[in-house]
Amino acid sequence: MSRYPPEIWDRIFDVATYVPYTLVPEIFEKASFIGAPYNDEYHPALRATRATKYNLVCVCKHWWYLATPYLYGTIYIDSPHNLASL
Repeated sequence: MSRYPPEIWDRIFDVATYVPYTLVPEIFEKASFIGAPYNDEYHPALRATRATKYNLVCVCKHWWYLATPYLYGTIYIDSPHNLASL
């Protein structure tokens, strides 16, 4: 792994954890689509990328250092009841 510079790993992690139309201003492109159809299409992808982010930080210390910004870069709230824990 040390053969590759951190910038390469950063790009790989970025591609592995990216879900389109989930961050501002991208979400405004789908503004008329917000609601149940949006949730049905993108929530499974958000849950999957959350698992990917968690797994990336569990690989080794070096990956923990590189992938932690991805793990905490976005907050996924799947239920209003989870807001209280924030």
